Amino acid sequence: MKISKVEILTTIVIIESILVVLLVTAIGHGGVKAVIKSTPATVSPLETALEYEAPDHVFEKLVKEHPIWIKYRLKLPDKTLSPPILADCAILNRTNYVRILIANGADVEVAVSSLNDVGAAAAVKLLRQVQSEFPSQK
Repeated sequence: MKISKVEILTTIVIIESILVVLLVTAIGHGGVKAVIKSTPATVSPLETALEYEAPDHVFEKLVKEHPIWIKYRLKLPDKTLSPPILADCAILNRTNYVRILIANGADVEVAVSSLNDVGAAAAVKLLRQVQSEFPSQK
């Protein structure tokens, strides 16, 4: 008995059809449930903009649309917190980003503390210099 290609393909189509019908039936009766979990983001859009060197106006738009990310700090495996975005911007000498963050309420003292912990004196100097432009932020 010789089996032709058409018979093999027909058998495959029938099996696939049965599987589709079973799947649709299971979904209709609650047999298969989609579980959507909300997980917190671990990468700040501000950090992403910094990493990819977004133009100043794009960074400012992100800061204004998502002010909660200004204070965001990831908990590291050693139970310490990552430096705030303001400290990262100061280390990378992104003066305009620093201005934007300070103008939108970034905590300079927390950033200075993080920078002092790693001995980044030049970044601290930049923060203090830009902070002096904003008398209400002292």
